[in-house]
Amino acid sequence: MNRLFGKLHISSLLQSNAILSRGFASTESPKRPPTAYNLFVKLKMQKGARAAEQFPVIAKEWKIYPDEEKMKFKYEAAKLKEDAIAFAKLSKEEQQAKFDEDAKNVMF
Repeated sequence: MNRLFGKLHISSLLQSNAILSRGFASTESPKRPPTAYNLFVKLKMQKGARAAEQFPVIAKEWKIYPDEEKMKFKYEAAKLKEDAIAFAKLSKEEQQAKFDEDAKNVMF
């Protein structure tokens, strides 16, 4: 009996945890800014080619990439991180206004 109760208790906790995590996932959390490596990968990825084939090649290329060249990506990643932090400090109304302003400036 105790054993069964333990299983039921654990399964009910897992279910309630799943419900909470679904609710948490649906909240709007900002995306993390890209790292220097993420920016490098985005630059090197080729359209149409399978990602599974490209990632090992890109990873090896990043490892042997000169530090001076990596600094360009690191600088850009740091700038994007600072921008994300500054944006997060804005009120929801200010964020929406900034988003609308940026959307107007995008040319298609």
